Amino acid sequence: MEGPGLNVLALPTGALVVWTGALLRAENEAQLAQLLAHELAHDRNKDFLDQYHRRLDTSGVVALLGVAASGVGFGFVGTPASMAALDAKYSHTGAQERDADKTGLEMAAAAGYDPSAAIAPWRAADADFLKVHPSGEERLVALQSLAQQVPARAWIMGADSHRAATAPWLERWVGEELRRDGDTVALFTRLAVSGRGLCRYGLGEAYRKRGLTGDAALAATWFRAALAAPDAPPLAWRGLGLLAMQNGDKPGARAAFAQYRVMAPDADDKAMIDYYLAQL
Repeated sequence: MEGPGLNVLALPTGALVVWTGALLRAENEAQLAQLLAHELAHDRNKDFLDQYHRRLDTSGVVALLGVAASGVGFGFVGTPASMAALDAKYSHTGAQERDADKTGLEMAAAAGYDPSAAIAPWRAADADFLKVHPSGEERLVALQSLAQQVPARAWIMGADSHRAATAPWLERWVGEELRRDGDTVALFTRLAVSGRGLCRYGLGEAYRKRGLTGDAALAATWFRAALAAPDAPPLAWRGLGLLAMQNGDKPGARAAFAQYRVMAPDADDKAMIDYYLAQL
């Protein structure tokens, strides 16, 4: 399901819903495998169906029918917001979460994925995700202990494979996150560590949009860091142009926008950029 934010959800129909925001946040294939295995464990244990039966009411039925098909291949018709509401309504018990942690880690390890990758997604999870998937230090310690109990072997981490597979959609997903309400600086601070140009741009844009004291300088630093990356995104030139325009630097804005138009001649926002150039 296309949508910003972290969520992976197993429905009573047997369907597994993965938000594109989860694909963006996973640093490698192993982390994604651990997230999927955790929800597959909930499905194997019929946890969501148990919650559904225990809390069955009219509003719950309407919510369920509004976001998922009956399990015969019709796909999803809901929105990320309605899916999140459904997830919150049918959140799992602590015992169910602990069992899914153990079973999911074992499932992913059996498929060859590094058990240690189970911890990172929870440590860096969004606040909204943690409302229905509580992740205190006790849980992280328990996960670490479970990971250490798995016999050592040559594990798959899959950083390069995940990076290659997600590259065609990265600009789209970064843009979706930047359009979210709220502060996205924390998210992109973590993602920028990867060194990917679009993630560095995302951090610069997050600072530019937040606009607190000192954020303009930080935004400029990260836009330039994006342009220094091997996969430098043209969007960083647009970011520098918008930043210069906000600061009243017309020559700087004109130069940055002109470079953006050269680097991305068919950009969707070319009409807007041409308008800015005509006004500068």
